[in-house]
Amino acid sequence: MEAQYYWYCWFVFIIVYFLFPPSHLQKGLSVFVLLLMSSYGLFQNTGFHDILLLGIVVIFGLIFWINEQKSLVTHFWPFILCLGYAACQMFLFIHPIWHQFPGFELSLVLFILVLHWFSGSFSSAVGFWMLVNGLGSLVTIVVLEEVEVEQVIIAENIIVFLLKGMVLLFILFGMARLKRSVRRSRNQSRKKGAAHA
Repeated sequence: MEAQYYWYCWFVFIIVYFLFPPSHLQKGLSVFVLLLMSSYGLFQNTGFHDILLLGIVVIFGLIFWINEQKSLVTHFWPFILCLGYAACQMFLFIHPIWHQFPGFELSLVLFILVLHWFSGSFSSAVGFWMLVNGLGSLVTIVVLEEVEVEQVIIAENIIVFLLKGMVLLFILFGMARLKRSVRRSRNQSRKKGAAHA
């Protein structure tokens, strides 16, 4: 698990550091991934380790989410969907065989596609994704503690799932940006052609 965790962290860091234009978002995502990598071994054998990693996810999710002005109703969506995420995690805890079916990974792709369509910007989409994952996992940990079930949520698996979703968001927003630049260059070449005629 450690190799996969670090591989995704480094992959996301390389994309953010080398392919993003210098901005607050680039710095914030770089710090986020570096914090995840450096806090992997801290408090490894305690329950605080999972809370620490998920706390980092929630804090950075809030930072990216509130980066833009939104209506009051929009701010409720991450908290509502985190309860659905927690319900799905508890269902998968009860029926772990569902992890093996290909529909599990397909559901990630579908959720990210819907998130891409309805989010205004990349910062909001990443913040939303972090909040839903982080808060949903924290709710699951609290519920499982209340019913006195031993710790089954492994934060590293949640972080890897989160980073897979971020890679999909990078791809979708990168394709949208490429499509806009191609459309803009076509319009400019048409205007130049019309000016010469």
